Amino acid sequence: MKNLYLLLITLICGSVDVDGQMFCPTPTALESTVSVWDWTAPFYTFYYKDANGLNVFDSNVPSPFVDDSNNGAPNTGHLETTPPDYLVADGWELLYKNTGGYLPSSGRTEYVDVPSFALYNRYTGLVRTLVYHPTDNSGAFTVAEVRASHRTR
Repeated sequence: MKNLYLLLITLICGSVDVDGQMFCPTPTALESTVSVWDWTAPFYTFYYKDANGLNVFDSNVPSPFVDDSNNGAPNTGHLETTPPDYLVADGWELLYKNTGGYLPSSGRTEYVDVPSFALYNRYTGLVRTLVYHPTDNSGAFTVAEVRASHRTR
């Protein structure tokens, strides 16, 4: 009897047309994080300390995405793509930003040890972490470690 039911189910299901999704739904509006910080700008202002923490700098740094000259950023040529792949329309959003800057709540400027930020692509799942190593920073390094973790608040 069980075999008969299994045969009937197989025949019924086997004769039903099953189609995959032929089109993607209309994309929802991205809740852009460009209003938090505009990584699409041609220059970024980073506020950082030197290696020994005695001197502080406010530097306008060329974007790794649009700096054709690679002036001071020799390791970012692969990010300068045509068409560009860092825009909100491509699914990129700001994951985190640690670049220092003016803090309105305290009325002071915060200087960080290593300016960095990360972008997340909601379509591909790719995360790009960008770390700025200034040429005026006497501390040299050849390896960087990036850790991802989930913290609850």
